[in-house]
Amino acid sequence: MKTAVLVARGRDGLRGRGKLRPRRFLPLLEGALKDRGVALQTAESSNEASELIEGGAEVVINVFNEQSERDDIVIPDSELPPHFPINRLQLRDVLNDKRVLNTFYREHGIPTPAESEMGQPGFEIYATGTGRPPRLLTEDETSRQGHHVTKFIETSRPYKGKVYRTYVRLFAIGPYLLAANVGLRPWSEDHLSVHLMDTPLEPELINHFQSLLVDRNLERFCSLAERLGKRLGPGTYVHDTVVEAETQNIYVCETGIKFEIGEAEDYFAPVRGNVPALDLHLGEYSERLADGIVRCANDHGVWTR
Repeated sequence: MKTAVLVARGRDGLRGRGKLRPRRFLPLLEGALKDRGVALQTAESSNEASELIEGGAEVVINVFNEQSERDDIVIPDSELPPHFPINRLQLRDVLNDKRVLNTFYREHGIPTPAESEMGQPGFEIYATGTGRPPRLLTEDETSRQGHHVTKFIETSRPYKGKVYRTYVRLFAIGPYLLAANVGLRPWSEDHLSVHLMDTPLEPELINHFQSLLVDRNLERFCSLAERLGKRLGPGTYVHDTVVEAETQNIYVCETGIKFEIGEAEDYFAPVRGNVPALDLHLGEYSERLADGIVRCANDHGVWTR
């Protein structure tokens, strides 16, 4: 049987500060990989990881938070034997700062909101970290230190007399798209950021926008995930994207490391069974992720089919 090892690289352990729920998701992933002839083991120290790699673990799946400080990485690459990584540690240097990430996208031909010129209106977000509210800048306002300013992409769309700000979160493993979910926020809340858990728990509403934004653009999202995965390398990604209301152009705003839908699973529990796109995360998703892990290893010649 082939072997993969899940290695906690940071101080947050296998949870990775919101990247993975070990007790709830790991058993599902472990079972799905076992069905594919892969034994999944875990390590939370350099000694444990080194022993498993030297003992034949061909694939190392790293768990860490890309927003962590360098001091939070407790198992550097220098402490491990050579291995094939999924979520290579160097990704932190690209994903940690939205200014660096925006440049990375542009240099690799990935559609992303253009940076706003000095003295032009724009969409201001905090460059590192999450949870800080964005704001729209007028041409007379100056950006605050530590912030990143891009062109504002209008995503608002009407439905049954109300208007909603929208985005689409892509879940991927390397170049392979696993799932895509809409996030919605009522315009009336007067808040520019949109997350999955801002979405009203209304199945008809969610299914409408899932059809409008995801189903109609699924081929484009698959192509985008493939391009991102090939440039970033093997990894368990979420790509936050927006579909511009006027042009229907798709832009990538941010990429992070994520293994599953996380706490949003509990949030969406009341509509379980009525939103097929979300039900995927409660069942088949671990199977898709296991398939993706095997495909990534095969693509790089680590395992043979």
